[in-house]
Amino acid sequence: MKWTRLVIRSVRPAIGRMLVNIDTSVAAVYAGGNLIDVCLDFLGKNDVRALALDEKSPNFRALQKHLKDLQINTLTTRKRVRTIYGLVPAAGTYIFPKDDREISVQEHFKAAHNITIKYPNIIGVRLSSKKSGSPVVVPAEACTVLPGQLYKKKIPDHLTKAMVDFATVKPADRLRQITSGDMGVESPVKGYANSEFLVEAGMVIDTRPISVTGKILETPVLWYGHQNQVTPHEGAWNLRGVKLQSPAGMECWGVVNFCSSIRAGQVEQYMKSMADGCRILGMNTKPPIDIIQGLGSAVERSLDGLLNKALTHGYARGKMIVIVILPARAPALRTRVKHWGDIITGTRTQCLCEEKVKRANDQYWGNVGLKLNARLGGHNSVTQSAVIDELMKEPFMIMGADVGHAGPGILKPSVTSLVWSYDRFATQYAAFTGLQNPRVETIEGLRDMFKRAVISFGMRNNPPGRIVFFRDGVSEGEFDHVLKVELGAMRAAIDDVWKEKEVQRPKPKLTFIVVGKK
Repeated sequence: MKWTRLVIRSVRPAIGRMLVNIDTSVAAVYAGGNLIDVCLDFLGKNDVRALALDEKSPNFRALQKHLKDLQINTLTTRKRVRTIYGLVPAAGTYIFPKDDREISVQEHFKAAHNITIKYPNIIGVRLSSKKSGSPVVVPAEACTVLPGQLYKKKIPDHLTKAMVDFATVKPADRLRQITSGDMGVESPVKGYANSEFLVEAGMVIDTRPISVTGKILETPVLWYGHQNQVTPHEGAWNLRGVKLQSPAGMECWGVVNFCSSIRAGQVEQYMKSMADGCRILGMNTKPPIDIIQGLGSAVERSLDGLLNKALTHGYARGKMIVIVILPARAPALRTRVKHWGDIITGTRTQCLCEEKVKRANDQYWGNVGLKLNARLGGHNSVTQSAVIDELMKEPFMIMGADVGHAGPGILKPSVTSLVWSYDRFATQYAAFTGLQNPRVETIEGLRDMFKRAVISFGMRNNPPGRIVFFRDGVSEGEFDHVLKVELGAMRAAIDDVWKEKEVQRPKPKLTFIVVGKK
């Protein structure tokens, strides 16, 4: 995977004038080269034997998703561009009919093209659909990925930091990129003065950027345990010697290690360091009920074993939290762990990455402790600011909602979500999610989700007097429609709650905020 810089432009109407909005952006593109190298780079491996995968392997599924629809050349088709439809395990040994007999791909390449396949037991690619009567299978070593293809899928977790580092540019440098074309980005501004289209239209675009007056907001104060006050500086603060505002107890927890490179004795030492970090923050942390070696081929069974042991010891399912140590690049494995915890069993889980665990220090374990405390229902800190002071004059809720759509050309349901605060400080949140018809901008089930959120808040606090609702993912042309539909749904939900629960307090004030990214 490589990163490339782009320039994006749009024209915006303003009062008495038109504005050209220019900004830089970053796109991910596939790195070209031999398909074996591309696959090994994606998996973080350097031994070709790592590609001897079967269809049930998480790495096989991850690679297939990564390579699907990618364009390649092959040794036999030369410059003809082919598209990857899927992967095939042990492609060199794949058998297909030819001239009234069966022959392997390896034998075919030698007989027809005089090409010797060195790695017949590793994956290959399928260059035809599954419905095809005679699948076209080519070994990976005979394929070359065309460079510069746009990567349209979600960036893999292990590459997120690299992309963020590449995309992070200081404002002054970003402006210089736009106006002068520094750092390899062609400047659109330079062409405005000589554009024949602008000259013919009688238009002139000022090449100097407009100036606006900005304001730096006052930094809010954070309150930790024992009335410790911390003021962040440039977005960072130090928790050394600070206790959490409301530390939770780690009374029932265990560990499942899915990393074969970390031995049992090492896991014990790592978990001791983690427990010490939690105790420093004020969390009452008992020893783990067990540390077991998990099997990547039997994820759910490994996790069930630890959970059942906790239940036999008399612990309630809701009190349990499972620490899961995962290999560095195992998104499919993490998905199975979260599916087991969040959907199947309702058990809290905290995943740790192998690479970070191996080089962990006190600061890392302190950060893990913050996550564990939040998952267990504790408060890490409480914010104090003029806005919070005003909101806390009466019970209030913070909500956020969004609709996510599938990629272009993919006809799949849209995903809706609503998150809401359920404590009086607005530091603890719960979430609903649902599915609806594709490409629908409004949240069709908002009335029911909003109603359930308000009832949930009221079970822990007095009914809310104010609700601040942040709405993401709304295009400019949909502002009025989304506001009308969704504000109406929220008001109807409040009417339902007040009627069903016979609430005597005044109905809450609603603040509807559409979040724009630029």
